[in-house]
Amino acid sequence: MNKKIFKIIILLTLTLPVFFYGAFLAGARECPPDEICNPIASDDLISLVKAVGAWVYKLAFPVAVVMIIYAGALLMLSQGNTKLIERGRKMLLYAVIGLAVILIGRGFFTLIRSILDLGNP
Repeated sequence: MNKKIFKIIILLTLTLPVFFYGAFLAGARECPPDEICNPIASDDLISLVKAVGAWVYKLAFPVAVVMIIYAGALLMLSQGNTKLIERGRKMLLYAVIGLAVILIGRGFFTLIRSILDLGNP
């Protein structure tokens, strides 16, 4: 049963980027047939990093939620097996720590940007 759940989680993780692909193509322009155009809507490195960061930020939450649900199911279905309990605890701990790092990283980026913008009128 654990292998089936793991396969479902892997499948969801691999198919979720398809749903977030629009983050890269938001505002993309039509390309004339005789030109090679930029498929990504960003024209410079900073906007590309912002688009990738937004994509990772949107992807981190569903993955973390799926991992937390899987860890909870693993803990509930362990039936006293100490190896499964320890595995579920570690998975839950790492998922919560990863989610906290994502949230703190986003807040840290906003803090640095606000500090750097203080000198600008």
